[in-house]
Amino acid sequence: MSWKSLVTAGLFCILASPAFAVGPTLNLIKNGSQAVSNLDANGNWVWTVQVTPDQSIVTPSGSGTPLSVELGFASSSTGAAPGQGNLKTVANATPATFDAANAGNNIFGWETPYTPTGGTSKPEGIEVNCTGCTVTPWTANYPTTGAHPTTLVAGTANQVFAALGSANITASTPQNLLTITTAQPVVTTGNANTTSQIVVSGAYGTAPLKGRIAQLNGATSQNYDTFGGTGYTFTRNARGGDANLDGVIDGADYNALLVNFNGAGKHWYEADFDGTGSVDGADYNFILGHFNETYSVGPVVTGAGAGLSAGAGVPEPASIALVGLALLGGMGIIRRRQN
Repeated sequence: MSWKSLVTAGLFCILASPAFAVGPTLNLIKNGSQAVSNLDANGNWVWTVQVTPDQSIVTPSGSGTPLSVELGFASSSTGAAPGQGNLKTVANATPATFDAANAGNNIFGWETPYTPTGGTSKPEGIEVNCTGCTVTPWTANYPTTGAHPTTLVAGTANQVFAALGSANITASTPQNLLTITTAQPVVTTGNANTTSQIVVSGAYGTAPLKGRIAQLNGATSQNYDTFGGTGYTFTRNARGGDANLDGVIDGADYNALLVNFNGAGKHWYEADFDGTGSVDGADYNFILGHFNETYSVGPVVTGAGAGLSAGAGVPEPASIALVGLALLGGMGIIRRRQN
């Protein structure tokens, strides 16, 4: 087993506590190619999950730290049209960084234990519960198997379980963990507003829903609870008429409608607001009825705590040896796993 494997094992053998402290932070950002980076070419919402290490607490300075995450993501929508908020695709955003699967505890209850050679009989890597969606597998230097486990469980929960470990990271910059795509916004004549949401949660700490991110902190390895309560909700809003999703319905949106009017196979960013695939009078009425209106597209973050601050963990006595291994990782002895 490599040093990194031992380090991430050490990081996960420490129980979380609710004490407030500095540490790694979590965020969900927009990362599409259309409509001010909100949507993909198929008109679906694109979310990128980012984790940012706190290098200021790593000793010695500049040596870096691996990250371990164990988190749950549940998507939904408040829109009137069916299917909004459904998961479409889930993928590891940067396999070269988050290149190890870690054993985790069930967060949702449907997770499947990973049992092949090298597995731990616990859920690991990326697991998804959805209908008609895809999980992108990726190869990495995972012990004995040579492949990172990804599991697709048929269901309607629209939930993602992720238990991953990273390579050594030496910069306090956001690290892309997951890319999650959820179904396109659609509005109806009776409801011109829709929201798509992702709630981040976990199974640790004193509250029922707490995730954790682990990194080195000085001479110890610690878990950080980034939630402080039941979870964080990240919300993206769309209003009928706002084709480019810039938060205002104006001439630019009207121009998108003119260019695509009577066209087929269109998407939200081409002014198909009601999801029929064509741009017609119904879509024009959304612009007419809401012209010059403004609103917040998001992502808007709600949940316990401000600034996604972290809480420090306290090592169990039985974990002291593994903490020592994590410290070695912080001193730059982490080596990349060999094939």
